[in-house]
Order: sequence, then C-alpha cells, then structure tokens
Amino acid sequence: PNRLVQAVNISFTLSSAVMAVGLTRLSLMDWQDVFVSAIGIAPSLLGGWLGGRLRVTLPAETFRTLVLMVLLLLGVVILLQRRRQTKPAF
Repeated sequence: PNRLVQAVNISFTLSSAVMAVGLTRLSLMDWQDVFVSAIGIAPSLLGGWLGGRLRVTLPAETFRTLVLMVLLLLGVVILLQRRRQTKPAF
C-alpha cells in the first residue's frame, strides 16, 4: 500500500507540473496563477501529511470509509455551489 500511495502522489505531481508548463506555453497561465497555485501547495501538503498519519493509525476499512465520505461531501458542496450559481429558467 505504501508504494501505491507513493506512485499515485508522484503521478499527480508530475502530471500537474506538465500541465502547468503546457498552460504557460499556451499563455493560459501567468505569474499570478503560479503564485496562487504555490499558495495552494501548503494545504495540500498538510492534507497529505494528515491523511498519511490517519492511514497508519486507523483500520484500513475505517480509513477507506472516511475518505469516501470526504469525497462525497466535497461532491455535494460542488453541486450546491453550482446550483446556487445557475439561475432558474422560469
């Protein structure tokens, strides 16, 4: 499981870096975007560290359930935000 987590983290990091380079080359990303993205690294690292601690502390099934509940909650939040932004047609 540790190698799988490391492989997933490396693939996300690498794909994010490639995407940032591509967006910059297409002039779709500027230094302000880079700055905002850099600020987002701190909460990501904190979340990764906390998730790693929980993963070795909690039973595997409990950790899996917790991760799925967080993903479900985030999905509901996104849907509610989208619904609030969309005006009714009538």
